[in-house]
Amino acid sequence: MGINHRPTNAVGWLFGARRQNRPAVHGGLPVMRAGNAALTLRLATAAFGLCLSPLSIRAQTPSITAQPQSQTVTAPATGMFTVTATGIGALSYQWYKNGAAINGATSGTYTTPPTTTWTNGSGYTVTVTDGFASTTSAPAILTVNPEPTVNLSPVGPTLIGGQLQNQTVIAPASATFDAGAIGTAPITYQWNRNGAPISGATSATYTTPATTSADNGATFTVTVTNNGNCSDPYSC
Repeated sequence: MGINHRPTNAVGWLFGARRQNRPAVHGGLPVMRAGNAALTLRLATAAFGLCLSPLSIRAQTPSITAQPQSQTVTAPATGMFTVTATGIGALSYQWYKNGAAINGATSGTYTTPPTTTWTNGSGYTVTVTDGFASTTSAPAILTVNPEPTVNLSPVGPTLIGGQLQNQTVIAPASATFDAGAIGTAPITYQWNRNGAPISGATSATYTTPATTSADNGATFTVTVTNNGNCSDPYSC
């Protein structure tokens, strides 16, 4: 076995291309602190004049124990992604959308803004870093379904009970007509007597004044309107 006679009074450490002559000592042995990259260690001592084979030490990266999951939402709902990881010391996070860092997204959970179809198919990843190294998650895909179409066209009013019903009363009793309607709000009513509008008769029901023999055979109609769509007058 060849002997390397390079006497020295100090322990020499070589980290890559950098040499440090005074390493930290623990239990009588020099201590090497690992960084993010692979490190090469060479030890030379004067006691025996021996050169040891290089020792390669690689720092362990953080471990992602639960990957962010792909999800599907319907616009404008938000999407939420979560990562679970372990590592040495405190962990930090940075989320990315399609490879670009998201400003302020630095926790273990990220919630998107309200979505649109423009964000459909976007990929979200997160990089987890501890005091020594970092690792990046697998991408989670956000699928965004279009917002349901809302029909804004007004629905023409329809009388709930159908046509108004003829009535027979004995004077001086009153008669009441009901024209409750359904349709797109707002719904308005205008009651008419013998074709002429009755002042103030603008609700779903109309009650005549006390009748007399002069009201015999009178015809009452109502015009129901909503959002500019006027129904055909209903008569009795």
